[in-house]
Amino acid sequence: MIRLVSELTGADLALWVARAEKMITEWVGAPANVWIVREPDLRGLIGYIDGDTHNQYSPHEDWAQGGPIIERANISLHPPTSPVHRCGGPNAGPGQSGVWAACTWTRGTNGKRSFGTDDHSPLVAAMRCYVRYVFGDAVPDEVTP
Repeated sequence: MIRLVSELTGADLALWVARAEKMITEWVGAPANVWIVREPDLRGLIGYIDGDTHNQYSPHEDWAQGGPIIERANISLHPPTSPVHRCGGPNAGPGQSGVWAACTWTRGTNGKRSFGTDDHSPLVAAMRCYVRYVFGDAVPDEVTP
């Protein structure tokens, strides 16, 4: 089974960002679903336990963690007020995007520029963009890394 990167949220999104960053050093696995990373800049052990945070790694919520990824991957962010042109449909023509959007300027795994969106958070949009850049449009729906 697979999951679309555009649907990743919370602990699942953080896990796939950690995988993209090659940060996972230990996996406790089911039923605890604990994953741990070691990253000097993040001060030690970081992980999730059954969706509850423990020394939380959350680049989708924390600019100090997600910001350097955005900068390093050269991801651009665009607010919901950004102008877009829709081709076709009842709302065709110029208008606001209505979502936070993120895109890369270089080609990712699938040979194309990557993008991510979210209704409320620029960090979620950027981290989805980054995971999509590294892994493509979908990721395995598996527990172990």
